Amino acid sequence: FVVILFTIGGHLEKRNLSDTVLTVVGAVTGIGLFGAWYIVYGWTRRKAREYVDRFKTAVIGRIINLINPSLVYQPDNHILAKVYDHSGLFPEGWDEFNGDDLVAGRIGETSMAFSEIHTRRNVAAEEEKKKLRTVFHGLFVACEFNKSFTGRTYVLPDRLEKSFGDFGAALPATSAFSLLQG
Repeated sequence: FVVILFTIGGHLEKRNLSDTVLTVVGAVTGIGLFGAWYIVYGWTRRKAREYVDRFKTAVIGRIINLINPSLVYQPDNHILAKVYDHSGLFPEGWDEFNGDDLVAGRIGETSMAFSEIHTRRNVAAEEEKKKLRTVFHGLFVACEFNKSFTGRTYVLPDRLEKSFGDFGAALPATSAFSLLQG
């Protein structure tokens, strides 16, 4: 608006009325086009979100029910942060935690739940700035077994294969684990 006002002011000083009218018409047209785009963009985003919500409830919910009627699907819910933390899989912590598509219930004697989880940690040097790095983004599964375990099981990404190709894939799993820890 400031640029437009300066332009209009400049045209008025020169007393060039046709340039002033063209400037005003151009500015109003530009603002109108932007407003129309903004309305259409907002409408399509809202309609897309409504479609996704209906799809999740109608299709995904029915599929989960067909697999096991005792499972409950909650598209807008996720595994609790305290369950995620209790797993001990990500000791470096997180600053943002969100998720969706919770499926929970019992299969036989085992209570289980899984959902999409996305955690991110601020890695910026200064506290007031934000530079988020993903800690975990994927399907997080939590099961409660009726047995005591003395060890821990970790599923780690195969970074060696990504870095070294077939050579990395040929290395034993124990070597991959020790390299990832060091």
